Amino acid sequence: MSSRILKSLRAHLKGRIKSVPCFSGSFSFVSLVQGIFSAIRAVKNGTALEKQRKTDDITAFEISFATDVSAGGFFMRFRCPFCFYAINADESARGYSMTCPSCAKTVMVPVGRFEDGCIIGDFLIKSKIGEGSIGAVYLATQLSLERQVALKILSPEYSTHKGINDFLNEARAAAKLSHINLVQSFAIGEEDNICYMAMTYITGETVRKRILREGRIPVDESLHIIQQVAEALYYAWEESRLIHRDVKPDNIMITENGIVKLTDLGLAMQTSEWSKDMEISGSPSYMSPEQFSGEPLDTRSDIYSLGVTLYQMISGKLPFDAETVRSVAHQHFEEDAVPLNKVDTAVPVPVARLVRKMMAKKPADRYRDMEDLLNEIWTIRQKTAPDRSLVPEIHTISLKRLDYEMQHESSEAKKNVLKLEDEIRERRKYLRILLALIPVALILGIIVTLYWYGNTPINTSVETRIAQKTAYFKRFANDGSLPLKVIQEEGEKILAEFGKPRSRTQRFMLDNIRAIMTEAAYRRSQLENRNLLNSLRNARRDNAALKAEAESLTVRMKEAENKAISAEETARTRKLYEENLKKLNALNATIKSLETERNALQERVSSLELTLEENWRDMIRAEIMKLRPQLRLREISALLAVESVQYPRRTGWLNEREQENLFLGRILLDIAESGTKYSAKELPGLGKIIMISSGFIDYQDRDGRVRQMKWNALPTDIAWQILSDNPLFTGKEREVRAGLELLKGNLGMAQMANPTDLEVNAMIRIYLQNTVRAMKYMVPDSRNGAKELYDTALKVLNGGLEFENMKNNLSAILSL
Repeated sequence: MSSRILKSLRAHLKGRIKSVPCFSGSFSFVSLVQGIFSAIRAVKNGTALEKQRKTDDITAFEISFATDVSAGGFFMRFRCPFCFYAINADESARGYSMTCPSCAKTVMVPVGRFEDGCIIGDFLIKSKIGEGSIGAVYLATQLSLERQVALKILSPEYSTHKGINDFLNEARAAAKLSHINLVQSFAIGEEDNICYMAMTYITGETVRKRILREGRIPVDESLHIIQQVAEALYYAWEESRLIHRDVKPDNIMITENGIVKLTDLGLAMQTSEWSKDMEISGSPSYMSPEQFSGEPLDTRSDIYSLGVTLYQMISGKLPFDAETVRSVAHQHFEEDAVPLNKVDTAVPVPVARLVRKMMAKKPADRYRDMEDLLNEIWTIRQKTAPDRSLVPEIHTISLKRLDYEMQHESSEAKKNVLKLEDEIRERRKYLRILLALIPVALILGIIVTLYWYGNTPINTSVETRIAQKTAYFKRFANDGSLPLKVIQEEGEKILAEFGKPRSRTQRFMLDNIRAIMTEAAYRRSQLENRNLLNSLRNARRDNAALKAEAESLTVRMKEAENKAISAEETARTRKLYEENLKKLNALNATIKSLETERNALQERVSSLELTLEENWRDMIRAEIMKLRPQLRLREISALLAVESVQYPRRTGWLNEREQENLFLGRILLDIAESGTKYSAKELPGLGKIIMISSGFIDYQDRDGRVRQMKWNALPTDIAWQILSDNPLFTGKEREVRAGLELLKGNLGMAQMANPTDLEVNAMIRIYLQNTVRAMKYMVPDSRNGAKELYDTALKVLNGGLEFENMKNNLSAILSL
C-alpha cells in the first residue's frame, strides 16, 4: 500500500508542479502537503472503485458507491486523449493544464464535471443527450463491457435524502421490469456525491419532437404508438402494481427500428407506497384530476395521461392549456376537451370516443384497466387501420415501425381495383337504366338535401346551449320596457328547459341565470321605488296647494262674516271650503298609502341588497376555502386586493379578511418555515426540535434518532405549545388554534377552537350548502361520487358545534 502511495505521489506532484500557476517559479511547503494529501486520496479513490461493484438483491442490477469525502475536497477523473489513461485530478485543477502520469503529455483538465472525456464510476461520458424529471442524461461508454449506455445523473438540487431515495426507486423499478417497450436499467452508483444510473441507450426521437416537427401524427400511427405504451404500462402494473405518474410525449421514444420505449420512471410508484402526506408529482398538462388532488392512484391515472398524450398526437395541441398551473388544474377538473372529431373532421368517431373515455374526469368512468384499453384500441384499429392485417395482437411485441406509405398504397390499390370492377359490371348491366334515372335522382337529391338541412338540429353541447341562452336572457332582462313578471317567466322557462344540471359547470351556468333574474328584480324594485318617490313628491306638492287654498277660503269666510255679507255668499263659500277639505283628506289618504307602499318597497330593496351582498361575500368565502388548505395565501391576498379596487364600498369587510389572512400567514411561517427559531423546544411525547423548514419539522426522538414530520401532522395542542413562545400570539390562543385548523382545512375543529368566530360559522354554512346541493345532483347518477363527497364532508366538518345534525342531514341525502 505504501509503495502505491509513493508511486502515485510522484506522478501526482509531477503533474501539479507543471500545471498549477503557484508552482511556476517556486515550490511551497503548503503546496507539497496539498499534493501529498491529493495523492493519498487518489489511491483511496482507486481502491474504493475496485471494491465498488456490488450486486443488489435485484437480478442484473448493480449498485456501486465510491464516495470521497476526505478533508481535502473531491477528485474528478477524465481520460487522457493521447494514451486513454484515466487521470485523477483535484477539483481545484479544473480548467488548468497538467501532465498525464502515463504518457507525460500536457493535457487540459475539463472545466465541467460532465464534459466529453470525464469518467463517472465505470462510465466515460461522451455528450449530453437530454433532460429527465430529476436529472440530465448523457451518452456514455461502459468501460468494463465496452458498450454504449444512457447515463442519467441526478441534478444537485435533487441530491437530498428524498431525492436520492426517488432516484434509487426509479433504478430499482426499471431493473425489475424487463419489457421490449420499457427502458432497461443496468447499474446505479454514487461518486463524490454524484448519483448516476446507466440505462439502455436508445437511438431515435421522442414523440414530442415528432409532434414539433410534423405538427401532428396520423391517427392509426398514433394508435399504434399508444398501443405499445399501453403494453408497457400493462406489464408494469401486472408485475409490480407500478404507476408511472408521468406519461407524456417527452417520455415516449421511438427507436430507429420503430420500437416504442417508455422512459423516465423517476416519479413511478407502487400502490403500496401511497400516503396522504406524500408530494403531488407529475407534469400538470398531463396529470389526472385524482393526481392533482392527492388521492390514491391506480393504473387508471396512467390511462388518463395516456389519453391526453393521444389527443395531442392526433390534434397537434393539448386538450387543456393555460398560463398557470392553477388554471390547468381547473380545466382538468371542470372542463371537457373539444372532441377530436370536431377539431379534425377526418378523425373517426370511434377514435374520438376512445380518447374521451380515457380522459373521463372520474376514474370509474374510464377503462377498467390497461387490458380493457388494449382490447378497445385493437377493436377500433380493426375498422380504421389502412391494413388491419398489420395490426399486432394484444400482448404481442411489435418489433418494427408500420410502413404507413405501403399500407396506404396497398389499401388504395385494392380500392381502385374493386372500384373499376364495380364500374365495369354496372356499366354493362345498368347503363341504360342509370341514364334514365339520373335526372330523377338529381331532383330527389336536391329535395332531400334541402329537407335535411332545414330539419336537422344543430348538435351542440349542453354547455354551449346554456351559454347561448344566458347571453340571450341577459339582453332580455336588460330590456326596461318588459314587465318583471315576463322576465321571471322567461328565466323559469329557460331553467325548466335544461332541467337538472349534469356537471358542476352546468350548475354554475344555471346559477348565473338565477343571478340575472335576481338582479333584474333588484333593478326593477329600484325603478319602482324611484317612481313611487316621484308620486309621493307630487302628492305632497298638491297637498300643499290644497292647504293654501283651504287657508285662503278660511280667510275669505272670516272676511265675509266680518262684512256681514248675504247668507247666500256665506253658504257658497262654506260649500267650497267643505269640498276642498274632502279633497285634502282624500289626498292625505293617498299620501299615506304611497308612503306605506314605499316603505314596503324600501324594505324589499334593502332585503335584496343584503342578499346580493351576502351572495358576494359567500362567493369570496368559497374561493378562500378553496385556496387556504392549499396554503395559497398570496393568491388570497391578490383576490382581496382586486375586489377592493372593483368594489370600494366593500373595502372594510375585505380589509378584515386580509388581516385574517396575514394572521394565518404568520402562523404558517412560524410552524412551517421558522428554521432554528424553536431549536431545542420540547415536543411532548416526541422529542426535541432541531429545525423547521420547507413545511417539515426535524426533531430528535427519545432514542437520539433524527426524525421528520410534516407540520400539518402535528397535533394542534403541541403546535400551540410551540407557537405560544411568540409574543405576537400572546393572549390569542383561541385564534391561533382555529387558524391552525383552518390551514389544515378542518372547519369543524376551527369552530370548536373559536366558537365566536362569525366567519368560520359562515364558511361552515357555505360548505354544507354546496355539499348538500352537489350530493343531491350526484345521488341519482353516481352514488359512489356522492359517497366520496359525504366522506370528505365528515372530515372537514368533524368537531363542529352542529356536527351530528349536519351528519344526519347528509346521511339522509345519501340514502335517497
